[in-house]
Amino acid sequence: MENELIEPLILVIKHMLKVWGYNDPYRGGLSSYALFLLIVSFLQAKKYPVELHQANLGKALLELMEYYGGFD
Repeated sequence: MENELIEPLILVIKHMLKVWGYNDPYRGGLSSYALFLLIVSFLQAKKYPVELHQANLGKALLELMEYYGGFD
């Protein structure tokens, strides 16, 4: 069974990267594949539920940012 949290997280983060100008890997940005790997690694490490209705996407996004960025 595929993880239903991956697609919404990718869409939100890709939009954020586009707004900030970090969506082009040729100019030092983050590629889609790298973003996919970061999200999958995070979801596996935190043992998030697979189904969308069982998880809080906002909380998952903030925890993802904190996991990789150490935001206050």
